[in-house]
Amino acid sequence: TSEIIRKIAIVQGKAQVLVRIKPPNVGRERGNSKDGLSRAHSRARLSITPAPSGDVSKLIQVTDNTLDVQDPYSSRPLSFEFNAVLGTQSTQKDVWNTVEPYIQSIFDGYNVCIAAYGPFGAGKTYTLFGASGSGGGASAAPPTTPGLLSVPGMGNFQGNASGYNLKHMADASNGILQRAAELLFEIKKDALRHQQWTIELGAIEVYNDKLVDLMRSIKQGDSSQPKLIIKKDPNGVVVVENAISLAVDSVQDLVSKVSAALSVGKARARFAHTIISLKVTLVDTMVDDSISGKLSLVKLASCDVSNASSANQQAARFVTQSLSALGNVAAALARGGQTRVPYRDSKLTLLMSDSLGGNARTLMLVPIAAPSTTTPEALDETLSVLRFAERFTRVHNRTTKAGIEGRATKRVKESIMKFRQELGGFD
Repeated sequence: TSEIIRKIAIVQGKAQVLVRIKPPNVGRERGNSKDGLSRAHSRARLSITPAPSGDVSKLIQVTDNTLDVQDPYSSRPLSFEFNAVLGTQSTQKDVWNTVEPYIQSIFDGYNVCIAAYGPFGAGKTYTLFGASGSGGGASAAPPTTPGLLSVPGMGNFQGNASGYNLKHMADASNGILQRAAELLFEIKKDALRHQQWTIELGAIEVYNDKLVDLMRSIKQGDSSQPKLIIKKDPNGVVVVENAISLAVDSVQDLVSKVSAALSVGKARARFAHTIISLKVTLVDTMVDDSISGKLSLVKLASCDVSNASSANQQAARFVTQSLSALGNVAAALARGGQTRVPYRDSKLTLLMSDSLGGNARTLMLVPIAAPSTTTPEALDETLSVLRFAERFTRVHNRTTKAGIEGRATKRVKESIMKFRQELGGFD
């Protein structure tokens, strides 16, 4: 029942927030959770209450859908409620099970955004990009064993998304990127002759309030950076003028390019926002129509930048300003109505303006530190992260997809007409 409720919320356009407690060894997957949270729980409540006698050994207690966090440094109880919580024994597969419905929304023409927010070292990069994004090797072998998938309005594919047996299961450390890529290319492989797929990759970084095109940096050693201008195309999708988008033709091609892009910005990653975007376009020549969707994987800069060195003070200031602007956007979207949404207050929010509100499906991933690694300062930062993330549980993307619905309706009518013709004009 909770899974059904969660999927209904996704369909309704409500932003979702998933909290993940960092495993003790983030590079090693673990299973058979002992804390009861190896799977995502719908509407999980996280409460923070005083711990007796400063005992940090029982900092986190879990019963069913409730996660109680005891703060030994404060006498004030706090409570947070999120859409899902994954415990310290959770795996990358558990995260993927929550994320997969969002990836499938791309084929309905939505802009899907999966953003990771949290303190430095909590596992944002690992969760999004797996071992390859964290400096390890990537397993990007082509997927096998096709399933059955029906892309709405675009003809029948031979299978069902839940039936795909993808190669990424063989490497438990693979992140959302690898798993999404394998699903996309597996579906592409099943396309009919009259269906033409293109998948384009872009990578933009916001550092010191400046845009950096990471794709240009890895293309034949091109270090030049022309002026990048944020615009929107006629469909309201954000495009960055003068930025390079590269076509990718396989899982390995996509993952290797993203890994190279992340390596370019690795030295400044703590003080930079990174947006990896995949634009998927399907043209059906039989019905002379097309549908496109976009996946944005956003690794937000670390929120704990108050202790930045003198050399990074300016970058830290811009991180704080941009995250504050992002929080203001979330607050405006939560109010709804005719409230002005301040997307233009920062380059980050302008880049994410097609990922929050309107024709978007949004998931915020919030990794936090495990109890054994928590200090008074780190716990204060965790509380700040949770307060910030809680704003997004109230965000409602008010979808304006008349064009998508119009095309879908047109295709349904065409299918009905063809069906009637096949039945000899039966009406």
